[in-house]
Amino acid sequence: MGLEARCVGRCGAETGEGRLQWEGDRLLFCSGAWRGDWRAAEWKSVAAEGEELVARFGAGKPAAHFALGAAAAAKWADKILHPPALLHKLGVSRNESLRIALRGSFDAQFTALLGDRAGKARTNLDVLLWCFDDPGELAQLPKLAEMIGPAGAVWMVYPKGVKSAVKETAVREAGRAAGLVDNKTCSFSATLTALRWVRPRDKRLPGSDTLLR
Repeated sequence: MGLEARCVGRCGAETGEGRLQWEGDRLLFCSGAWRGDWRAAEWKSVAAEGEELVARFGAGKPAAHFALGAAAAAKWADKILHPPALLHKLGVSRNESLRIALRGSFDAQFTALLGDRAGKARTNLDVLLWCFDDPGELAQLPKLAEMIGPAGAVWMVYPKGVKSAVKETAVREAGRAAGLVDNKTCSFSATLTALRWVRPRDKRLPGSDTLLR
């Protein structure tokens, strides 16, 4: 699962308040003053040091410090150093009875990981995983949302990065227009991100939130 928080970040001479994100393989920081984007392969260590999360790099590069508070810094360090498996991040690793379906093109590695758990059901789904790379496909979301049950979820899986044709703002606008709310994000792979959409709380079944954790 991804992490996100507002905090003060500093790296060398750069400092400012902004949004810190962990996407499974990279740490992102964006403020009005400066931006940072560090992939996991770039750093030598990540640790909670007092009130800060600190990422240290080699080759004389300055460390990146993020003032999250002691408890949050420890949580972030643990999540970064011990990332959950993909099926766990997607919430489909524990319950074998979930009704799961795939739409779009997923690679053979993921379909093998999921095995025969993805069926051909088209209604009352617990989890619909939808992979797409064309912003024009966002128009399909209302129809796809009709396939999930009151406690179900749609995972939108799409290319990550500023060069992607699919923009996060467009994804969020499409989700809200379909009457859904987003409640979780995670890094699906090195090139794909995933955003989970569910029905508003007042339209879910009583007790159904246990499926959405």
